[in-house]
Amino acid sequence: MAGSTQRVIRKTFMALLEERPLNEITVKLIVERCGINRKTFYNHYRDIPDLMEKILTDEVDAIVARYTQVDSIEECLGHAIEFALQHKRAALHIYRSVGRDVYVESTLKLCDYLVRTYLAKVDGAAEMDAEIRAIIDEAYEKCREILARYKTELTAVAEYLLEHETMDGDTFKTYFTQSGESRQ
Repeated sequence: MAGSTQRVIRKTFMALLEERPLNEITVKLIVERCGINRKTFYNHYRDIPDLMEKILTDEVDAIVARYTQVDSIEECLGHAIEFALQHKRAALHIYRSVGRDVYVESTLKLCDYLVRTYLAKVDGAAEMDAEIRAIIDEAYEKCREILARYKTELTAVAEYLLEHETMDGDTFKTYFTQSGESRQ
């Protein structure tokens, strides 16, 4: 019963996230839609962020399990991006509901988890050796530095994409070549 209750809670949450921004979803709304009480929700999840994190990490685990024969981590990340595209409205609602920094930090943690899980699965080892872990940690930090350095530009690109949904290469380049100029 616990497994089916968790599935119902998760399915309900994802349906709500397709309908409305994350900051408008409450535990009360979830339990009313599920036909359960608040205690049942809290038996499974600490709060809504905990529910969201478990949904995302379980999806990453499922991607890694389904695609153990992929040729590269990029291909594995591609499958994760496909999941995000399948749930584009939900991703947009999360993006628009939480601070950009929180969204970026959560995305980085999810990518880090995906990479580590994938490498552990492909390597077949229960734990990565220290050298591989150091390489991943270094790459993770470089990604964080790049995102921090280009935060303004990346935020502008995200806002443009939220409005227009697509962007050609030349337009993308203008966001990184115009320093402080007005962007259309």
